[in-house]
Order: sequence, then C-alpha cells, then structure tokens
Amino acid sequence: MARALHKTQSTILRRITAFGLLVSFMNASCLVAPPIEPEPPDINKPPFIDPDRLQPEVSIVTVTTADEITVEATELYDPNLEDSLSWVFLSEKSGVLRTSRSQLALDQDELYLGIFYRFEGASYQFNPCNQDVRDELNETIFLYVSDQPFQDITDTEVVVEDGAFLDAWGWVFQIQPGVCQ
Repeated sequence: MARALHKTQSTILRRITAFGLLVSFMNASCLVAPPIEPEPPDINKPPFIDPDRLQPEVSIVTVTTADEITVEATELYDPNLEDSLSWVFLSEKSGVLRTSRSQLALDQDELYLGIFYRFEGASYQFNPCNQDVRDELNETIFLYVSDQPFQDITDTEVVVEDGAFLDAWGWVFQIQPGVCQ
C-alpha cells in the first residue's frame, strides 16, 4: 500500500509539474510578444502667412492715386493637412471687408519650405476713395487666417474656437491729401 501511495503521489506530482510548466510557458509567451508602438498624436500647429507672398510687399504703403490697390496673400500655408483655412480682411475704418475660406491647392508636389501645405490665397481690392476712408490720412487693413472656422467676427476683432490657431498681417495705407478729389 505504501508503494501504491508513493506511485499515486509521484503521478500527481508529475501532473502538477507538467501543468505548471504549461502555465509558465503560456505566461512567458505573453511576455515575449512584440511591443505595440503607439502612434504619436496629431499636433495642431498654426497657419502661416508668408511675408514673401504678400501684395503690396511692404507693410506701409503710400497712396498717391485714386486707383484701387490689390491687397493679397497669393498663397496661405499650414503645416497640418487641413480641409481649408478661414480668412478675413478687417479695416480700422470699415470693419469687415471680406471673409472666405481657402481650399487646399490641388498641385501639392512637395511641401512649401519642406513643412507647409499650400492653400489658395486671399485678396481684397482696396479703394482709397471709398466713403469710409476718403477723408482720412491713413487706413490699416488686417488679414487674419485661422486653421478652423471663426467663432465670431466683429468690426474690430475675430474670435477663434478653442484649440484653433490664428496668424495675422497688417498693411498701413498712408493716403496723400488730395488723392480723392
């Protein structure tokens, strides 16, 4: 009987050992699995108005004729691949002049300066003899560009949504006396 008991204990011990090895092998195989690399989160970065792509090319413009002046950014830029960019021209005297959205340019052969996607430009025709500025000596026009739709636009400011970015540029038009007579 002692021999039968010893044989039974040996069998049980071998089964427990085999089961333990199996469990250890299963646990070890989970630890050896390749690591999962998380994708970095997309980081939103601000749009960009390139001073080299602006008309007029200078920020202070002397107006000597009554001719309209094209105020524009020939292209707009953003390091993120957005659907579109929102923009608005505001002036000190007239308030909101023009607002719209620029679509992604179709010919994206390469990124501008190696980091920016290109978008259609923004433009406005400034008439130094319109009724709001004809008797003024200067007028300032601002271009605001956002990577999200504007939450609010008033005659004096723009408000962007939380998490949106904004870039701006301004031109000062010094209107010479007698231009609009």
